[in-house]
Amino acid sequence: MKFKHLPLLGMTLAALITGCQDRTDNAAQSPATEQAAATVTPPPPPRPVALKAADVSVTLELQSPPSMNAQNRLEIPVKITNNGKNALSTSGPGVRLGTQIAGIDGQVGSEGTVRDFVRTEIPTIEPGQSAVVVALIPVDKRVDGRKLNLELVQEGVAWFSKLGQTGVEVGPVTICDGKLCVAGQDAAADVK
Repeated sequence: MKFKHLPLLGMTLAALITGCQDRTDNAAQSPATEQAAATVTPPPPPRPVALKAADVSVTLELQSPPSMNAQNRLEIPVKITNNGKNALSTSGPGVRLGTQIAGIDGQVGSEGTVRDFVRTEIPTIEPGQSAVVVALIPVDKRVDGRKLNLELVQEGVAWFSKLGQTGVEVGPVTICDGKLCVAGQDAAADVK
């Protein structure tokens, strides 16, 4: 009778030993598991609510002729006036001033267009307010002889031209006599 419980005792000991080994393995793995959990990438932010054409009305105008800065970038100051119903900002609805290089024929959307050339952050512009934003455009072979189109874009949604708004056009931008010329005017800075 004494040996009747021996198989049950053996199975219990085997389970305990296995359990202890699992705890040792888990203890050795827990820092790595914790570290992996700490590096989990958060989900992307929600896509901004698309602005509607009926709520958007903007005016863009050049504030002065484009000029070259010391870093060989074309500075284009643009006044943005918000006549619409919604505040515009980079942080809110994800609106930026986008610069496109027009195609070979001078039209955006034709052969050679560079639609996503440069983006410039804008401050919050409430309805009825204006702000001047300076677009900094790198001068490289892609801009030589081409027009630049500056217009607002709601990132991941649409360019404002799709909402019936117009941008401003600069150029054609050409390099002549070692200097940058914008629409035939010397910007008085050497291009290297």
